[in-house]
Amino acid sequence: MNKDDINKLISSSDIYIPELYDIWNDEEDQQPIYIRKVNYIEWDIFADKILNRDLTFYRNIVKNLVAGDVYVLKNAVSPYHVKKIKDTCMDFALKNTSSHFKVLDDSPDFFRTADIEAAKKYGFYRCNTLFHFYRWNNSELFKIADLTWDILKMASGINKEAFKKMIPSNGLVDRLHIHLYPPDIGEQEKHQDPFIIQKIVMGHAMSIRGVDYKCGGIYFINPDQEEVDVDSLLNQGDCYICFPSLVHGVKKIKGLDNPSSNHLNFNGRWFMGFYTLWSDVNTLRYTGTPWTNS
Repeated sequence: MNKDDINKLISSSDIYIPELYDIWNDEEDQQPIYIRKVNYIEWDIFADKILNRDLTFYRNIVKNLVAGDVYVLKNAVSPYHVKKIKDTCMDFALKNTSSHFKVLDDSPDFFRTADIEAAKKYGFYRCNTLFHFYRWNNSELFKIADLTWDILKMASGINKEAFKKMIPSNGLVDRLHIHLYPPDIGEQEKHQDPFIIQKIVMGHAMSIRGVDYKCGGIYFINPDQEEVDVDSLLNQGDCYICFPSLVHGVKKIKGLDNPSSNHLNFNGRWFMGFYTLWSDVNTLRYTGTPWTNS
C-alpha cells in the first residue's frame, strides 16, 4: 500500500469529525519546532469540553498547540489504573521473552527489553523496555487506555472509533505503547514525530520523579536551543500533549540511591503512549526522525 492508497482510504472512511478537523485545517499553518510554554488543565474539564464540542475552547487548544505549547492534563489516569497497567506489563514480561514483530496481520503483543546496542539501530536512539499491544489481541489494557484515548482522538479531530477495527493490511492501526526507561540506561534522543494522521503526541506519566527514579525524563527545546524540563511538572497519572513536530526527548534516567528490591528490574520511569501508525504493508512509512539544528 503506497501513499496514494492511504489517502484514498482516509478520504473514503468515516475517520474525521468535520467540525473539529476543519479547525485543524484552518489553524495548522505551521509545524512548530520549539516549545513556547506549558499550560495546565484538569483532565475532567478538558474531556468535558472536547466531548461536548465546545468549538471556542477547541480552537484555542489547536491554536496553542500549533504555536508550540505543551498541555499538562492533570489527573487523567487514576492510581488504580496506573498500578493495573504496570502490573499487567510486569506479568507479561515474566511470562514471555523479549522479541520483536513487524506490524503485520496477526502480529502478537510483545515486548522488547532495553538494549543499548539495539537502540542504536532505530530511526533515532531510544533505549527503553517497550511493550506493544494491538487491539485484535484483546488485551484488557485497552479498556483503560480508551478512557483517555477516545477523547484524545477527538482532540486530533478524529472520530473516537476510527482505526479500532483496522488491521495492518488496511494500512493503519492503533497500537498501545507502554515504555519503561530503566535506571542509568533509559533515554531517548531529541526527535520529531510524524503528524500526517495523528495531530497530538499523547503521553501519560506513570511514575514520579524523586520516588521511582532520581532524575531525568521528558524535555523539550526552546528557541534558544535550551532544554525545557517538563518531567518535573508531571505527577503520576498526568497526561501531556503537544504537536508532534515539537522537538522532544527523554533525558537519561538516573536510578534511586536506595531502590526497592521489589521488582528491581521494573524500577525507573514508566510512560504510556497512544499511536495510530503506518503498518509494514506500506511502501512508505512515516516515522519519527532525529533532530539536528539544520
